[in-house]
Amino acid sequence: MFSQVKKHKKSAHEFRTFRKHKSVKSRISSNCTTNLTQSQTPIKVMSHKFTKVLMAGAIYLSLLLLVYGETEGKFLDSDTALLEHEHHLVQCCANIISDNFDKERSLLVSVPEPCDDQYNTTNSTATSRLYCKVTDFLFASIHSHHNYPFLVTGPAQNGTFKNILHAERAKASSFVITLGKGDEDRVFSVFKSELERLSHLPIWNPRGKFIVMSLNRNIPPANYVPEEHKLISRILGELWGKDVVNSIVLVHNMDADTSRATVDIHTWFPFTEDHCRGPADRTVILDQCVVNSECQFVKNAKLFPDKMSNFHGCVLRASTFEQEPFTVSATNNNSNVTQYSKGIEIGTLKTIASKLNFTVEYLPETKRESNKIYSVYDEVSRNQSDVGFAAVPQTHHATDHRDYTVGYFPETVKWFGPTRKPVPHWKGLVILFTPLMWLLVLIVYLIASTIFWSLANVHRSVNEHVSYKNPVVCFLLTFSIVLGEAVFVRPHSWYLRLFFVVWVYYCLLINTAYQSSLISVLSNTQFEPPIDTVEELLHSQMPYGYAVPVKIWFARAEDSTSKTILANGIECPSLDYCLKRIISTQDFAVCGGGLHLLHLSYQTKYSSSGGPKFIPFKDVMGSYFASMFFRTGNPLLENFDSIIHRMVAAGMVNHFWEHIKMRGIGNIK
Repeated sequence: MFSQVKKHKKSAHEFRTFRKHKSVKSRISSNCTTNLTQSQTPIKVMSHKFTKVLMAGAIYLSLLLLVYGETEGKFLDSDTALLEHEHHLVQCCANIISDNFDKERSLLVSVPEPCDDQYNTTNSTATSRLYCKVTDFLFASIHSHHNYPFLVTGPAQNGTFKNILHAERAKASSFVITLGKGDEDRVFSVFKSELERLSHLPIWNPRGKFIVMSLNRNIPPANYVPEEHKLISRILGELWGKDVVNSIVLVHNMDADTSRATVDIHTWFPFTEDHCRGPADRTVILDQCVVNSECQFVKNAKLFPDKMSNFHGCVLRASTFEQEPFTVSATNNNSNVTQYSKGIEIGTLKTIASKLNFTVEYLPETKRESNKIYSVYDEVSRNQSDVGFAAVPQTHHATDHRDYTVGYFPETVKWFGPTRKPVPHWKGLVILFTPLMWLLVLIVYLIASTIFWSLANVHRSVNEHVSYKNPVVCFLLTFSIVLGEAVFVRPHSWYLRLFFVVWVYYCLLINTAYQSSLISVLSNTQFEPPIDTVEELLHSQMPYGYAVPVKIWFARAEDSTSKTILANGIECPSLDYCLKRIISTQDFAVCGGGLHLLHLSYQTKYSSSGGPKFIPFKDVMGSYFASMFFRTGNPLLENFDSIIHRMVAAGMVNHFWEHIKMRGIGNIK
């Protein structure tokens, strides 16, 4: 622990020492009883008087252990020298901690007013000897229930947590802040300073459970309404300003009749039927601790209820921009008020709003053309908006600045290029056969022409026509048969006629195959092979570009492909600019969100004929799950996550995409 913790845990150490002594006393009692039994053996050395003394001592120790065993840590009453009300205030706090705090997570106790080892105060106005004793008794009382992972902080321990990692498991789940006596302004000033200091520690966790324990006893008389206590409202309001919702304040409720005195447990609900956000001026008493030996609760109510499960129709502000198919705008972008009719994320947010009973108010879409997501980030960080979304990924770098929900729909980073170009007409006559087939046809033609000429000249006594004996004319005659043209003279010899029939039959087969393929080509337009991989793109002469968000993604990658793309690519002023360049030149490629560009490729803005004007590559550069984000510590996160988990498990989010795909794109995969 730390320098001041040793003093604060003194009573806890004494209590553990006492329990250790208790076990020792048990062994002493056992030994004494054994000796007492042995003393009744016929040993003449031990006197009868000494035997009675041992028996009396054993009985006394047994009674003493019995009493201590029943009190179990409540023995601290006589050791603390505290007044009855301070004593029961601490007991009430310890009981709340025992019943509501996670015993496996760290408990941080803040002691904003310093105490030294002799209970001397540096400023008699700022603190008192009583405050120091209360903190000591608080530590002992907490450890009398359970040995929590303990952290103590205060002005004397400033900077203690510098080396704690910024990890979720390193954050404390429970906080206790003890406030001394004094006028309300001074006590609140101390609390505000300490809360500001705590909020900058790496273990700070605004979603944890907070207890503020005030030693002030100058509470308004019983004829006043306790909820109007100014200090309580200011404390809860300051906590709400730090996004702390699970908070309670413990104060004395002094009554003229001391038997009716209680420790009141105050809290504040930020969203009610007649109250949305605003100042914490409507505090309520959740429960009361009866001032008795056990400090019992009157109602046994839930002291840390879920305050963000019902917003009673209050307005939550949302920041986004049109990013089809995730968000589809229903109004003109020039309008001051933007409404969204459909979309994967719009449907998700509507479902969450229906479950949590809040109304969504969308902030006007930003006017900047490139990287609009930065504007959404700024609005959420400056608390102008409660939640933001636009198919954004949850990156390691971003989690240090914002809190993200769980991912609910997969998105990819893909390249899109022009559609395949139709094959030219002259090339359409050639591609009917493969190059190997054309080579075989040529070889067979040369061999057949040679055989015709040879057979015509093998017997000079046979008077064959000159068209068969002349090599040039013979080759032309053979080719005319390939084209399906008739010859003007028949061969005279029988062997030449036989080969002529074989050649005609061969040409008939080749012509039939070629004409069948030709009919197929004329019926269905043939296209040139597209560039549909990143490797082909980099080895081609086609220019390419990328939007600003994708540029950042490439810049953080360490592979050589990403570096080549950044070095030779073009940064698009806007995604719309690059898409129109693809359509106009049919010689450009762009990298962006896979679903987003796929949905745009079927929209009338880019595809008047109904078919896509740009198509995706086979390669997938990256993938992630889209998620919503909040400013760090926003209390909305846990409830949003809970509903999103159930929506994903039920297939609701995927249903939103299937509905959009069938209506706007068609049955595609």
